[in-house]
Amino acid sequence: MAPAGRELILGVNRDPRWGPLLMVGLGGVLVEALHDLVLAPLPLDRNAAMSLLYRLKGAAVLAPFRGMPAADTEALADLMVRLSQFALDHADAIAQIELNPVIVHGKGDGVSVVDALIIKQAAQQAERRGAVNRRKIQ
Repeated sequence: MAPAGRELILGVNRDPRWGPLLMVGLGGVLVEALHDLVLAPLPLDRNAAMSLLYRLKGAAVLAPFRGMPAADTEALADLMVRLSQFALDHADAIAQIELNPVIVHGKGDGVSVVDALIIKQAAQQAERRGAVNRRKIQ
């Protein structure tokens, strides 16, 4: 239902060693097949977000490609910065965030977040306790 564009995935996950990390990757539904992901610690500013995008192996698809205009990487970088800040603002409550797919439209046309998942800290802790309890029973 969203206009066409390039599909990407954005996410935030908490690494025990590095703390919260922002993930960006190409693919949307193909992310598992392409494995084209990059990570950066939070907070993330606009320059770091743009730099992260161009570390993707498939970054060339963000430029004019097969008759499509250049992707609106500025809008995508803005979303990455806002997601970074949101994750930090709610770090005590949120364990994980996934936006997939994020459709990046042509330059000046913005982005569409098609699906979002937020896992609360309490839910993740309860899931871990359940896994530990299941191991003890077996």
